[in-house]
Amino acid sequence: MSSIHWAWVSVTSRCHTWLKSHPVDVNKLPVEEKAQVMPSRSILRCKVLDRQDEHTKLDMRGLGDWWVLDRHWNGLSTEKEDKPYEVDGDLIFLKDFPYYYQESDKYDDSHVFTFAMCLKYLKTPGINGVMDYVEAVNKHGLSRIKSSNSKALEEFGMKATFTYSADSDDIKKQIREGQPVAASLLCRGTPEYPTGKTHLVAITGYGKDYWLVQDPFGEMDLINGLWSDRNPLAGKDVRYSFQNMNPRLFASGGASGWCWLNFREM
Repeated sequence: MSSIHWAWVSVTSRCHTWLKSHPVDVNKLPVEEKAQVMPSRSILRCKVLDRQDEHTKLDMRGLGDWWVLDRHWNGLSTEKEDKPYEVDGDLIFLKDFPYYYQESDKYDDSHVFTFAMCLKYLKTPGINGVMDYVEAVNKHGLSRIKSSNSKALEEFGMKATFTYSADSDDIKKQIREGQPVAASLLCRGTPEYPTGKTHLVAITGYGKDYWLVQDPFGEMDLINGLWSDRNPLAGKDVRYSFQNMNPRLFASGGASGWCWLNFREM
């Protein structure tokens, strides 16, 4: 592999083309080592791994590592290091993350706001605001149900991995890869004894001893439960300490976080 800098690109096919296991003529590859791609297919946040013979090798995340023919794709021009996150002091964060405020008298569930924020950040076609996601998820059942959200994501050509066993390293890795994490917090009780129904927030960064969170309901009272500030922007870029948030996130200890990870195109 050539010694180039890591780079992050979002690419779009210019014509009917192929993903290839090797940078050779597509006719020389067996069927299991290539995949057809239609024109105007966008693949977001790929990592450049190598370049040779007018081809580029990309880590396409959920799709795996593939070579593409450069002239068949837009978006491959960068060669400089281009990290998918920003740094401000000790904070590593996703820049320009959208924020949607949840008015308590309209909805009793935070899932639609958090999913809409994540999809809007990822520039998902069809997502211009919360109502776009509401309309999709309502077709499939309650918005707090995992299967309803999986089906709603599919309507936008997206998928994500749900896990009951995320840990801090999993979340930090996602942020460094330019990905938000939709994470469930227990919103009642104390850090020692958290209780209540789960509340979904977007984790969009982390510092030395805190998470950067987009909380659609405002700023949570991590010590006593519920919320200390319900103003419309109180939950935007709020910093929740590891000490007080982690017991609500990893309520069973260890790797026990209920999270949606690895948002990606289908």
